[in-house]
Amino acid sequence: MDSAMDEMLQWWLENDALGEKLENFVGKHCAKFAEPKEDGSLPEQTPEFMELYSQYKKLIESEMENFLSAKKIKADDFFEACAKKQGTDDEPAFLAWILAATDYEHFWRTMIDEKSRS
Repeated sequence: MDSAMDEMLQWWLENDALGEKLENFVGKHCAKFAEPKEDGSLPEQTPEFMELYSQYKKLIESEMENFLSAKKIKADDFFEACAKKQGTDDEPAFLAWILAATDYEHFWRTMIDEKSRS
């Protein structure tokens, strides 16, 4: 699966349109997201935030489906490989963007991270 991760990284880096779509989406919406509560937990998940998460998921999933289908890679296998790379020294930079589409908390943290950079 490492070769698939390498191919994915290459595709991600060459896919300017996807990068632009994601940057525009996150840039447009990240300011709406609140910082964590004092105990570190997520703030209330409003219907607006859940709708934004749904839109983000659709954006990533459609692009991922095209890539995985072209490479004949099963999505479950790929996401399992992504989970194994998470937190390692060789974690691909694009992994946070993909994981944000698989879990609301990842999505929220990605939005907060981008908000802090703006």
